[in-house]
Amino acid sequence: MKKNKLLCTILAVVITTATLAGCSKTTKVTDSSGKTKLAEVPITIYVAGDKPKLQDQVNQYISEQTKSELNIKLTTNYIPWADYSTQIKLKAAAGENYDIFLSFFGDLPGQISRKSALDITSLIAKDGADLKRVIPADLWKSVTSTDGKIYGIPSVYPMTGMGRGFLVRKDLRVKYNLPEITDIASMENYFAAVKKNDPSLIPMLAPNLGMIAGDKTLIDHYTYHFGAGNADAAGALAIDVTQTPYKVVSSATAPVDLAIRAEDVKAMANGWLEKDILTDTDRDGKFIQGKAAAMGGDLFNITDRQNSLTKNVPGAELELAIINKDGKWYGTDPCNNFGVISSTSKNPERAVMFMNWMRKSKDNWNMFMLGKPGLTYTVAGDKVQVPAGTAPADKYNPCPWFAQQTDFITFFDTDPKSYIDALTSWNKLKIEPSSLATFVYSNKNVLAEDAAVMKVITEEGKPITAGLITKDSDIKKYYDDLDKAGLQKLITDAQTQLDAYLKTQK
Repeated sequence: MKKNKLLCTILAVVITTATLAGCSKTTKVTDSSGKTKLAEVPITIYVAGDKPKLQDQVNQYISEQTKSELNIKLTTNYIPWADYSTQIKLKAAAGENYDIFLSFFGDLPGQISRKSALDITSLIAKDGADLKRVIPADLWKSVTSTDGKIYGIPSVYPMTGMGRGFLVRKDLRVKYNLPEITDIASMENYFAAVKKNDPSLIPMLAPNLGMIAGDKTLIDHYTYHFGAGNADAAGALAIDVTQTPYKVVSSATAPVDLAIRAEDVKAMANGWLEKDILTDTDRDGKFIQGKAAAMGGDLFNITDRQNSLTKNVPGAELELAIINKDGKWYGTDPCNNFGVISSTSKNPERAVMFMNWMRKSKDNWNMFMLGKPGLTYTVAGDKVQVPAGTAPADKYNPCPWFAQQTDFITFFDTDPKSYIDALTSWNKLKIEPSSLATFVYSNKNVLAEDAAVMKVITEEGKPITAGLITKDSDIKKYYDDLDKAGLQKLITDAQTQLDAYLKTQK
């Protein structure tokens, strides 16, 4: 009896272990007819923004429509933009199980070093044929580590020089009898007119006036930023892309950055910028409520902000102001946003299969971005429209940035002409090539210094850049503290990486 009991115990352990091992290693099952098929698995996505009302219904529809091909149960979770980067880091550190997440240019080195991004090289080779087909080769280089491993799936859209544009209340510009905003002078005239004629409005909502970097007086010193925290807009390091050989310098003293800071000081002194510029986490909210005359934004912000603004301010009209539209445009950062497969994913193969399915065709992509016919949209000729009874501002509008594909975009019949014109214009831009477009920076050799420099930039640099602090002694302290934090070590390490990379480009 004891022998039998022992045998049964051993068998039970073996069977249980085999079952668990099988569950962890395979996602295929055999049906009653003996055919092997994919077992259903959950696929969870994290993106930034506000969750559309019908997102869950659309996900269910996609899961049903792709059952034979993917057999997934799709979930899309949203985190507010202001909290997104921080929350994603926390979720990764906690080991939370999710499969796909939105990431941004500059974030990848940190995600690789923290091991929150999964190496998907073999998965792309196996299940990513359509991704390889629709995504240009140069974009893949931006999500590939120095040792040749792929860690992201690039979005495809015209983002070169996006920062040279911002959203303007065209109705107010016309009211003030002002010309189109095309340079620093016309921008300043608009802000001054708002301050004079509508003093209750904030002339400009933005963390700084970085869009002036495209002005013809600065364009010959177009600057590429990177480093320090891998996500900060004011990055610690800069390169003048018009000067060769490329030289890494401190962004705190780069010519373009000094010019932007001077403009911010002027704007802050004149009351053109919001007083709570460092703490404002709801610029979108203020703008669509009609509390401001302009805000940072690009062509992809026009439609939703126009619809939301009109809902609150009847007759309001937006346009995209572009600084020096006819000037040079440099292709230094072709991959801005991308999808990453989380290292905590239990089904990374299926996650890549889903991303490949999504970019396989315009119809597939539209199933996620437009939703379900009749529920979230109806066809209107070569465009689409929201179903009858749905307000344009309430249309299904998922976050596209983890898998954007510009050539798949279908216009809504409510899209403003300014958006259609801007997208068309951007697609026709002549881009000046730069080898920096595929340069991948890594902070792995200077993690401590990187964190220390980031702390100084956040605590001392941001108020200086925003024009809130102008005393020479405070600025000198800022420079000194950057040096003490290890800025020069960051510069030297980055220059070494850049020089080694440039040798491979010859």
